[in-house]
Amino acid sequence: MYKRRLCCRKFSEEFLVRLQLCFILFFILAGVVQAQSIGDEINNLKNDLKQFKYEEVLKKGSFLLEDQFLSQSDSLLIYTYMLNAAYALGNMPETQEIMKAILESDPDYSLDPRMNSPKIIEYYDAFKTQYLAEQQTNQGEDTPEDTLSVHMQNGESALTAGPALFSLILPGSGHLMQQRKSKGYLFTAASGLLISGIIYYSYETESRRDDYMKQSGNADYNKLYNKYNQSYKIRNGMITGYSLFAIYVLYDLLNYPAGSTIQLSPALQSPYPALEFQIKW
Repeated sequence: MYKRRLCCRKFSEEFLVRLQLCFILFFILAGVVQAQSIGDEINNLKNDLKQFKYEEVLKKGSFLLEDQFLSQSDSLLIYTYMLNAAYALGNMPETQEIMKAILESDPDYSLDPRMNSPKIIEYYDAFKTQYLAEQQTNQGEDTPEDTLSVHMQNGESALTAGPALFSLILPGSGHLMQQRKSKGYLFTAASGLLISGIIYYSYETESRRDDYMKQSGNADYNKLYNKYNQSYKIRNGMITGYSLFAIYVLYDLLNYPAGSTIQLSPALQSPYPALEFQIKW
């Protein structure tokens, strides 16, 4: 009876492992297809710019930028094509908005002379100098209502296909790619511990199963089976915990930058002067 139960469990283990591999391959394949599709769309945008279809470049570029899985390098390339189109149309307000979006994504970004005319580069560099000076001045000013807020990262979500894919492989690595180091180190360490535990108890389970299967005669089968069963349950529990943990980490990654904010504010309405300290995790 015990050996029949072992065969059933071994079959279920193999099925679960294959199912997990299928999910991982599916996400990898989906990421590759998505990246290829975006690459084709960006090439079409480049061709439209060469054919002087400036309005089309602005419309298509705005549509492509709505993709939440767009990488930073691809978004900057799209912004560059849109910048050329807006400047060619003489639409200075939109040109400045595009340059502002570029600098919000990467303050150190410089235009490539191979893709942009000297006039656009000169205009962009002047705007960049002024914009960065204004940002530095604004950061030095006090916030209103005696409230000091420090945000880990401004702007749109830093989520890209890269961090999401790495988070699927090792939860926490995607946070490190987003420069969210506090959570990244914590999640990565927890992932490493869980994976180490799964590997250890997988080996221990196989070892105890082999010990049980090799016994014969008057051996204490109940004791051997219970030892195997204990390792089996611990290993499966850790696999389940790791799966739930990975889902939570991916959820947290997808919902960035709603997240981490440190806020200090004086509680002037309370009977006694106080300073409130809040951390939104």
